[in-house]
Amino acid sequence: MIFRINLLLLLSFSFLITLAAQDCPRAEDPVTLISPTVVGNGSPGSCNETALQSAILSGGHVLCNCGTNAVLNITTPLMITSDVVIDGGGLTLNGNHTSRIIQKDAAVDLTVQHLRFINGRAPNTGSTFTDCGGAILARGNEAILKVIQCTFEDNSTTRLNADDIAGGAVYVFGQDKGIFSDCVFRNNQSSNGGAIGGLGSGIIIANCLFENNAAQGSSGGLKGHGGAINLDGVEIAASERIYSVCGSQFIGNNGYAQGGASNTVFSNNMGAQLEIDQCLFQNNYLRAADAGNGGAIFHVVDDVFTSVSEQQFTVTRSSFLGNQCNRQGGGIWAIVASQATVENCTFYENRTEHPEHGLGGGMAIGTSNGSAGASFLIRNNTFAENYAGLWAGGVFANSSATVTWQNNILRSNYNSNEGNSIWLDVNVNREMDIDLGGNMQWPPVNLNNFGETLATPSSTFTDTDLIYPPDQYGGPTPVLALACGSAALAAGSGCPTTDQRLVNRSGSCDLGAFKGIGTSDPLQENVTGTITMDETYTAQNTINANAQINAGVHLFLMACGYTQLNPGFEVQPNGELEIW
Repeated sequence: MIFRINLLLLLSFSFLITLAAQDCPRAEDPVTLISPTVVGNGSPGSCNETALQSAILSGGHVLCNCGTNAVLNITTPLMITSDVVIDGGGLTLNGNHTSRIIQKDAAVDLTVQHLRFINGRAPNTGSTFTDCGGAILARGNEAILKVIQCTFEDNSTTRLNADDIAGGAVYVFGQDKGIFSDCVFRNNQSSNGGAIGGLGSGIIIANCLFENNAAQGSSGGLKGHGGAINLDGVEIAASERIYSVCGSQFIGNNGYAQGGASNTVFSNNMGAQLEIDQCLFQNNYLRAADAGNGGAIFHVVDDVFTSVSEQQFTVTRSSFLGNQCNRQGGGIWAIVASQATVENCTFYENRTEHPEHGLGGGMAIGTSNGSAGASFLIRNNTFAENYAGLWAGGVFANSSATVTWQNNILRSNYNSNEGNSIWLDVNVNREMDIDLGGNMQWPPVNLNNFGETLATPSSTFTDTDLIYPPDQYGGPTPVLALACGSAALAAGSGCPTTDQRLVNRSGSCDLGAFKGIGTSDPLQENVTGTITMDETYTAQNTINANAQINAGVHLFLMACGYTQLNPGFEVQPNGELEIW
């Protein structure tokens, strides 16, 4: 039997939304200020809106020295007219639900860091580009917006049900790129893109949290898209044509029709790329009762040109847990015109609810306008306990998409036990196009005891013995572990070099997103000395541990027999020990 031990007070137990160490560098380090203009003398009363605006108009570096927990009320947007770096020193800027907080219209660079933006509100002028961005509106060609270690809470646009209105917290238009590093977005709302809206701009996000943001639009048209993020036309950007998200969490965001967490629309043959790595998408959803695709992610490439050589859509080492919509793609809905990859990901308890149209509980994929040559590589993923109201609880693949299927686990995905659904496949809707081997699925029959469709000719009906619920097991995102002795161990080939947890794979590799304990692991491990960095130890039989875990260090011990903590084992305050 496998046990997990949590030593109260001495240890902290990692669970779903508390991510462990990641391999995602900061998108941007805080700027070291040089000869800044200082606003305030260290007391809250020494800072005022006029003084801050005056310092900003001077350009260069600005430091707010306003004291601990200071709040500065903003009655008129702070205007940015030249390159400037604003370091808030922990200052809160409060728009009081009456004013946007910062507005940049010129082709100048803006960096904000160590600031908290609350209650910002975009105006209602009737102009699309004026009415976006509740806390920050950044416009101006060939410019860069950098947002570093900032928090955005309860910001919004005034127009919550209007076409093309986006960015409850931030709207980025015509920028070379918008960069967001180590930020928090919570309870922001707009018609689209509750937290961030973008048009014609590259977006780079690293190590951020998006929680309970909402795209409130609901009456059709270009509304209700992207609960946290809505991005259109990244290929128009003057520099990096990319939407990149690494090491970030999307929790409880919601939209109406497209993308409970993220909604993106690109064009083909323009060099635009979507890259998502080491992210958690949990409990995001769409509100539409009879529509809605992409409970977590909605992505479409809507224009078809001649090239099919672009890598347009890449999702790796990420988790999709409990996301929901009514039509298609409880976790991911993706339509491409070129190449796409989903690799080392975990899909668990995602749902498409509609009894007549619910397809692909975990994921729904296809090609735009039937473009020839568009292809998906689906490799080393785990799909378990996902639900479709009609068909394919695991993965629904449109017949026009060329799908390569390798080293995937499909286990106990299901659909409705009523009506026509009982005759339909519960794991996948069809046999995939290119079989690279190493695939297992369970069960072998649908709800009517009719034989299931195998995902590929070489797939086998085998129960892979997964351990529920998902947990981090020493990695950055939750994953479903393989039990000791699972049939999925050493059953694959051509796996990625790491699993979802960033653990190196070696020898014959395991199916799905998790590297389990196999014959290539040592029979016994002895863990001694001082643990100064995050470490993972695995053993076929036993682990004997007599070590000291330093503060801020995570140690993960994984043995198929037992783990013994010997006398003298010590965990420093804020150190973490996890035993599997």
